[in-house]
Amino acid sequence: MTEDFLPINGTDFVELYVGNAKQSALFYQYAFGFELIAYAGPETGVKDRASYVLKQDKIRLVLTSPLSGDHPINQHIQTHGDGVKVLALWVDDAE
Repeated sequence: MTEDFLPINGTDFVELYVGNAKQSALFYQYAFGFELIAYAGPETGVKDRASYVLKQDKIRLVLTSPLSGDHPINQHIQTHGDGVKVLALWVDDAE
C-alpha cells in the first residue's frame, strides 16, 4: 500500500471576499445558525479591511471586506463578485 504523501485532516477555514462583511456575517448567523467567534478591523488595529470569523460545528468561515475602494480586495470583488478566495487545509505538518 502506498503511503499518503499529503495527508489532509480536513478544512481549517474558508475565507470569502464579500462587499459587506458585517451584513454577510449577520445573514450567516440568522439564516444558517453560524456563531460569531472573532473579528478584526480598525478597532483591533487592522486598518485596511474588516473580517468576521463564523463557526458552526467543524465549519469556520472568514468573511472579509475592504475598507477603501482602491484596496486589492475591492478590485477582486468588482471583477469576480462575492466568493471564496482562500481555502486553508488542516494538516499535521505544513512542511
